[in-house]
Amino acid sequence: MEENKEKRGLISWLEKRINLFELFSIISSFGLFYSELDSKKPLKEAVKEVLEKRVPPYARWPQILGIITIILFFFQVLTGILLAFYYVPSLNESYNSVKFIIRDTHFGWFIHQIHYWGSNLLIIILIIRVIRFYYHGVYKSPRELLWIFGITLLVLSMVQAFFGNILIMDENKCWSSIRGIEIIRNIPGLNWAYLFLMGSYDINQQTIIRAYFFHISLLPLLFLIFLYLNISGIRKLGLSEIPWETKKRKEIPFYPHHFFNLLILLFIIFGILVTFSVLFPTPFYKPVDPSFTPPGILPGWFFLPIYGFFELFFKIIPKYILGLISVIIFFLILFLPFIDRKEVRIFKERIVAIFIGAIFLIMIGLFTFFGVHKEISIPLRNIF
Repeated sequence: MEENKEKRGLISWLEKRINLFELFSIISSFGLFYSELDSKKPLKEAVKEVLEKRVPPYARWPQILGIITIILFFFQVLTGILLAFYYVPSLNESYNSVKFIIRDTHFGWFIHQIHYWGSNLLIIILIIRVIRFYYHGVYKSPRELLWIFGITLLVLSMVQAFFGNILIMDENKCWSSIRGIEIIRNIPGLNWAYLFLMGSYDINQQTIIRAYFFHISLLPLLFLIFLYLNISGIRKLGLSEIPWETKKRKEIPFYPHHFFNLLILLFIIFGILVTFSVLFPTPFYKPVDPSFTPPGILPGWFFLPIYGFFELFFKIIPKYILGLISVIIFFLILFLPFIDRKEVRIFKERIVAIFIGAIFLIMIGLFTFFGVHKEISIPLRNIF
C-alpha cells in the first residue's frame, strides 16, 4: 500500500512539474492511443479512461498498413542505432567496419539482415498503401494531404535505402546505388542534385560522409515528421471507409483486445523479418572498385521501372525529354487529389480511374521487366 501511495505521489509530483499530457499525446499521435487524453483530469484517470474506451478495430486489413509502417520504422531505427555503434563512415574503413559487424560481432549479421529486409519491406508496404489509397479513393476530399504524405513517405524510404546501400561499400550494393543516382542526372532541374548528393563525380570521402549524414539523421527525421503528420491526420479525420463493407464493424475495448492485436502484429512482423534474414540473407560481396563498374549491375529494385523506361526509349527520345516526362508523371501522381475532384468512391462509378490505375501498374511491371533483362547480370562472388 505504501509503495502504491509513493507511486501515486510520484506521478502527481511529476504532473505538477512536467507536461506529462503532452508526452502522452505525442505517443497517441503515433497510433498507440486512438483517443485523445482528457487533460482536465489527473493523468492516471485519463489513461484509464482511454484504455477502457471502445475503439474501431483498425488493426486489420487494409487499415493495418499504417500500423505496419510505424512498427517497421521502429525496427529500422532500433537496428540502425545498433549498427551505428560499429560502423565507420570512412572511404577506407567503411567496408571493413561492415565486415567486422557481419563476421566478428555477436549477432551482427542478424541485425544487419533485419535492417536490410526491414528497409525493403517498408518500401513494399508503402507501395501497397499508396495503391490501396488510389483504388479505394482515400485521396478524395478531405484526405488530400494524406495522399501527399503517403507519397512523400514512399519517396523518403526509397532514398533512405539508396544511401544505405552506398554505405556498405561492396561492389554490388554501392554500384547499384550509383546506377540509381545517375538517373537523376537525366532529370531537368535535378542535375545539380548529383553533385550535391555524391560530393563529386566519383566515390570519395565526401560521398560517404554525405550518405551517412542523410541516412542516419536528415532522412529519418523527415520520415518521422511526415509519419506524424500522416497518423495525426488520420486521427483527425477518422479511419477511411472500406468499400466492400456494408455495415460498420463493432468497436472493441482498447485494452486488452486492441492492445493484444497490436502486440500480435508486432511479433508477426518480427517473425517475417527473422524468416527472410535467416533463409534469404543478402550477400556481402568484395570491396567496391571506384574506377570500375562491374557488368550487369542494376539499380535497386525500386528504381527499376524508371531505369527500364530510360533504357527502353533513350535511343529514340533524348534523355532530358524522358527526364521531363518522369517529373511530369510524378507531380501528376503527387497532386492527383487536386486533379480528380469528384467525390465518388463507389467502385462501379470509378471504372475509368480503376482502368487507368491498372494500365499504369501494368506499364510499371513492363518497365521493371525490361530493366531487369536489359543486361545479362554476371554473378558476383560472395566473400562469405
